[in-house]
Amino acid sequence: MKRYFQDIMYPSSKKEFESLIEKDHEPLDSNVILLPHAKASIVSPFYSQALKGLDNKKVLFIAPLHNERFTECEEDALLTVPSFTCDSNSAIQAPTLKCEEYILEEEYTLEIFMTFLSFLSSNVTVHPIFTSLQGKKDITTLEKYLSRQDADVIIVSGNFSDGNNNDEALKHANLLLSLLEENKSLIDEGNRKHISGCAFPILEALRKRSNGFSLIKARCSGGEIETSLKSAEGKVYQVFGVFR
Repeated sequence: MKRYFQDIMYPSSKKEFESLIEKDHEPLDSNVILLPHAKASIVSPFYSQALKGLDNKKVLFIAPLHNERFTECEEDALLTVPSFTCDSNSAIQAPTLKCEEYILEEEYTLEIFMTFLSFLSSNVTVHPIFTSLQGKKDITTLEKYLSRQDADVIIVSGNFSDGNNNDEALKHANLLLSLLEENKSLIDEGNRKHISGCAFPILEALRKRSNGFSLIKARCSGGEIETSLKSAEGKVYQVFGVFR
């Protein structure tokens, strides 16, 4: 796999990349972790915490495709990528993919994820899967796929609000959390444009694997990190949390 986003979404220099990592975090105790995707400098506080302590584990990495749907995928909704092992010796390496390179030309999230992972954990087996979920049938396809997996940890990388207006982003994020807590349909509210973001259809498929959602952090437009959406006062644009 080519590196498409070095020095665009993250630094190619190992030293410079390592300077982004926050080391004073305890590993998360969760089997499902939600991560936003953006430039490495923006998401580094989230990734630094989420990807620590995954040594010797099997990770299923799920991210939405931003490209077209692909008819060769399972049920036309899932694009699986061969597993690879990520450790401290592969910091600036990339997995070999058995799919067309152009498919991933827009998908910087895998590059950023595996580079962070290589600095934070060792001997991690990663199985990436990209999704193109257009409706309830596709979500059922992902649910069935997940039921056959034996990963220790599932990591979802995607955005949970598309709002460029901060008040709108906060409104969408709060509604998303309340829908998760109340076990209400995300897809119905997404169709009504009451919630947004590329990742909420994946959350719908994952809900059955969890006992509830816990917000860990939210990043705000001013650059600060909040642990509560209420304290963010209309400035939220990234959400990081876990299913317990």
